[in-house]
Amino acid sequence: MERRGRIIIIGAGIAGCVLALHLKKEGFSPVIYERVNQVKDVGGSLSLSPNGLRSLGTIDLAGDLTSLYGYPQIGIKRFTLQKLLIDRLASEGLRVEYGKSLKTIQEDADGVSAIFSDGTQVDGCCMFCCDGIHSVGRSQLFGLQPPEYTGLTQTIGLSPKPDSICDGDFLNVYGVNSFMVAYGYSEGEIAWAATLPEPEQPEVWKGMTNEEQEEFKRRSTFTDWGASIRQMMETTDRIIKVGLYDRPALDVWHRGRVLLIGDAAHPTSPHLGQGANQAMEDCAVLCRILKKHCSASEPLDILKLTLVFEEFEKIRIPRTSELVKSARAMGAVRVVAGAEECTARDERVRHMLNDGTSIPASYARNIGTDL
Repeated sequence: MERRGRIIIIGAGIAGCVLALHLKKEGFSPVIYERVNQVKDVGGSLSLSPNGLRSLGTIDLAGDLTSLYGYPQIGIKRFTLQKLLIDRLASEGLRVEYGKSLKTIQEDADGVSAIFSDGTQVDGCCMFCCDGIHSVGRSQLFGLQPPEYTGLTQTIGLSPKPDSICDGDFLNVYGVNSFMVAYGYSEGEIAWAATLPEPEQPEVWKGMTNEEQEEFKRRSTFTDWGASIRQMMETTDRIIKVGLYDRPALDVWHRGRVLLIGDAAHPTSPHLGQGANQAMEDCAVLCRILKKHCSASEPLDILKLTLVFEEFEKIRIPRTSELVKSARAMGAVRVVAGAEECTARDERVRHMLNDGTSIPASYARNIGTDL
């Protein structure tokens, strides 16, 4: 493939795969370069909101998911979604190169190059960095900026659904200095996530050992929250604990021919359930703008790319920046200590549930889409 026509995508996570499929629909043939040698089931679940499903619908995937899991908001195991996307890439003839850890980005007047840790190099007309919160692409473009710890951790599990919880239920459970959310992600199964204030923990999706899991269950106050919560805890096969991080907003997401997408650009804590959904919005909006200004039959020169990237940033940076701040604020509101603080929080939640307008308005604001 000629250098002028190759589109490089760094990262085969949800953002990278969805972007590749959107680009394919517009006639482009990107290649994805992924750091790991094999995609494994290392994560928990995620909630797909209508805005994320609209992006997937544009590439003819929403129907597959909603027929299996429901609509308009569904829970899905992260690995299930990623596997579905990777299978679709293969069926579309799109290539994923594994074991390619980005080390350096080089750019000249004719294009951009990705140099990997194994010494290999690929050249292209542009590069989209979809390599997550610890993005090497972001560090290459804007310098090393460590993610900021939010002061909270999340402990995550997948369990058989207790009989007392109905299909379609979305549980929010508030405690002293703690919060738990739980929702179904497939028939007969439920995902849960417990949020706690703790000293800084790494942002690493690694399962606890059996001993660590038993210690967590033994020490956790969540098992005192009723039979359903206790049953979820006791029947969980694997528990994952991660620190929750975000980053300050950037004024721009691109430099030259390289653009950040998803968590590489706007990583967020999970309290609004919008991380993956916003990444998928990025992909759909970018390709809509690309289609307006460019054609797959013509070279993507620097003038066209700059026009596309700047228009994309004008739309997406204000929206994602506000959601990142709102997600962090929501975590602080949910997890409070002290009798007065907990009472005030509980009254606020009760009011939101009873007035009939606050929750729909908040939900509409979060999923309000640029698509």
